[in-house]
Amino acid sequence: MATLAQPARTLADPVDGVAVAVENARFGLPMVAAMVTGCLASVAYFLRWDSATHVIGELTASGELQRSTESEIAEKILTAQRVALIGGLGKAIFLTPLLMLLLAVALKLTAWLLGRSAPFARCFTAGALAFLPLSVGQLALALVTLRQAAVSASQMAILLPSNLAALWPSLPPAASRAASAVDFFSLWSAAVLGLGFSAASGMSRPRGLAVGLLLYAMYVGVFVIGMAGMRGGGGP
Repeated sequence: MATLAQPARTLADPVDGVAVAVENARFGLPMVAAMVTGCLASVAYFLRWDSATHVIGELTASGELQRSTESEIAEKILTAQRVALIGGLGKAIFLTPLLMLLLAVALKLTAWLLGRSAPFARCFTAGALAFLPLSVGQLALALVTLRQAAVSASQMAILLPSNLAALWPSLPPAASRAASAVDFFSLWSAAVLGLGFSAASGMSRPRGLAVGLLLYAMYVGVFVIGMAGMRGGGGP
């Protein structure tokens, strides 16, 4: 039991807990935790999402509301609910392990570029451990969501005020995307990733932390700010 719970030490004692978990390749618990908390957040959103208002708003904007019968509107509302639930569960169950795998590949490539030797199992464990802070955030979001009478998709971005965009919702789109990256759980995750990379590659902890934060900054620059701006994204 102590061995299975070993990765949980990273939340209370990240400096030593991450190193021990990476050295022993304990990635099972972080992976399961990320999948379970992702499912909980999806179910909470499904239970509290005001799908009727969302669907009616879309039908009104497209001019289809007056041409639709009550049964057709009800069917579209039910379909939207099912899509939201199945999509959220699918991301939590199938996309989470894939993201961990891609993160492990990125760590392995980073170690190679820096002239370090890092076994892939340790890189994968470091990536899985980095999801633990995100799992805490997902669990907190699920609990906060369940306490609401109803939520909209736009409210979900500010329901758990863990980033600067939630504190200043009136920022311009580009500034809002940048502010959303200054997120407590994401920065915590980047720090754990850096400590995991340090343990996997034998690099010093300060330099490992710098690598973790640099990788997160690159991710933000490419996906959160760059690609979202190209798509014309208007929010976090």
